[in-house]
Amino acid sequence: MFDWLEETAKQGKQFDIGFSSYGAVCWISNLNVWAKRIAGVLKSGGRFVLIEFHPVAMMFDKDFSHKFSYFSEGKHLTWEDGISDYVAESGTSLAPWGYETGIENFRNPHRSHEFQWGIGDIVTALLQAGLTLEVLKEYPYANGCKLFEPMREAPGRRMFPPKDVPNLPLMYGIVARKA
Repeated sequence: MFDWLEETAKQGKQFDIGFSSYGAVCWISNLNVWAKRIAGVLKSGGRFVLIEFHPVAMMFDKDFSHKFSYFSEGKHLTWEDGISDYVAESGTSLAPWGYETGIENFRNPHRSHEFQWGIGDIVTALLQAGLTLEVLKEYPYANGCKLFEPMREAPGRRMFPPKDVPNLPLMYGIVARKA
């Protein structure tokens, strides 16, 4: 992704809209480089739109127990068992057009590394890249993805914490514009 953004900017290509969706930010090792390169491929007046799982949600393990710190200071988390099959775990919520069972009891043999960036880290990187924040909205649900075992599904494939857990942000959206 860093390479594509850099090469696209070198070629002088620019866009009206840049978009990033669920589950992308945790793979970004350097937010400042990411934000500068996004700004580099936007036209003047162009917008960057991001919808993402909230970093508060990433503080919990699969059983919805508070396990991880909100602040990681740029250090990565390592998962020795790699990435799970979160599509299968979410069932029809992520595939409303018809979920088909694939490999059952999938186990990933490759470890993975993720970054726990806070909202302040993300917004600051975008601002320092010269973008202007227009919208920052938080949501008390996750669209279609059952992040935690005890989540409950509401209409529209929205996943909420169990009824006995207070509301907390599970997703957020950002719109930032290039001057």
